[in-house]
Order: sequence, then C-alpha cells, then structure tokens
Amino acid sequence: MQIELTDAVNEHGNKPYNWATLKQKMGEIKGIANKMKATPFGWPFAYIKHERDLHRPKAGKIWSFLRDWDIWLFFFPFGWFLLAMTRALRKAPYGYRGMSKKEWRTKTGSYFWKLSDNPMPSRSERFGD
Repeated sequence: MQIELTDAVNEHGNKPYNWATLKQKMGEIKGIANKMKATPFGWPFAYIKHERDLHRPKAGKIWSFLRDWDIWLFFFPFGWFLLAMTRALRKAPYGYRGMSKKEWRTKTGSYFWKLSDNPMPSRSERFGD
C-alpha cells in the first residue's frame, strides 16, 4: 500500500487538490442550482430530478422548482424531519393517503409474499422463447 501512496504523491504532488482552479471552474458555471448540482452534495438532487422528469411532462422554471420541494428539503437542516412529517399529508402517488390497506402494503412491500399466491411468470413469458 505504501508503494501505491508514494506513486500517487510522485504523480500528483503533496497537494493534489488545486483549490484555485476549482474555484475558477465553479465561477464559470452559471446559476446557483447548476453550481449546486456540480458538487457531490448536489448529485442526489440532480439524479432524482432527472429520474422524475423522465416520467412526467415538462414544466416551466417556477413550477419545476415547486414540484420538487421535497428534494430541496434534503439540503436544509432538519429537512429529513420535515419530509417525514409531511409524508402523511401528500396525495398519492407520492404519499399513502387515499390508498386502501392492500394498495399501501403492496406499495411499501410490507406484506407476506408467498410463491403460491404470487407465482413467477413462465420462462417463455419473461424471455419470449
């Protein structure tokens, strides 16, 4: 391991992070939301928002911001606590209000699954053989 560390120091130097260049590159990025997404702290926001946008219609800037308020809470202090409190108030498909017990169990996965009740599809159905 020490040999690999020595090789890394020889290749990158004792200070591998060039903070001046990082600051310059971050300054070139336009918009605070884009700057946030460029950091590792913003990656959850970027990935979740992208995944959601694949399954819903396009929206304007304001509506796009408002419909992802739960992702923004991820970055606030006590945001997880606020998300947990509002979970019961959200409408389906985002929350569980308005669902029957069976639908709720199916969605959350809190039911006893048996192969006899839920048989797997045959190989020909799965793979088209």
